[in-house]
Amino acid sequence: MVFLMIGKIIAFTMINFMFVLFILSLVIIWFKFKALPKTASEQDKLDIAVRVFIGMCYGVSGMYGYIFHVFFPQTSEYIGWAPSPFQFEIGVANLALSIAGLYAWRAKHDVSFWSAVAIFGGIFYLGAGYGHIKQIIIADNWAPDNAGTILYTEILIALLIPYLIMKYKKLKK
Repeated sequence: MVFLMIGKIIAFTMINFMFVLFILSLVIIWFKFKALPKTASEQDKLDIAVRVFIGMCYGVSGMYGYIFHVFFPQTSEYIGWAPSPFQFEIGVANLALSIAGLYAWRAKHDVSFWSAVAIFGGIFYLGAGYGHIKQIIIADNWAPDNAGTILYTEILIALLIPYLIMKYKKLKK
């Protein structure tokens, strides 16, 4: 019984990985906010939020995408596609996003670097979201990794991170 439940949790996490990372980011941010001194500025809080979201939702998520697209190409079936040589290319793009996101996680108060990563990640995620929506419309593709939580989470992250960076920049002036 316990093993069945653990198996279901692992399956849910793998199919909804980006959503799980987004929720985990919120939890990490909450704990980091709790650890801040009462005198912490709004800018310090935004610094934490931006870096955690970039690190988790681009850095960790990108590494996950890289590993599965490159080393386990049969996972494309969860997207509703047959395995393809293009998965290697999308995997390498995920690797680049991962490295940039993990580096940005450590870049305190570095708005220029965050912005560059947010532009790269935002275009990548919005493009992927567009592709998912297009597949829903033209191919009736409702596969979990095409029309599931990944679709909504990609769009949310692509819009949220630039919003937080712009809010941070306003406070910095």
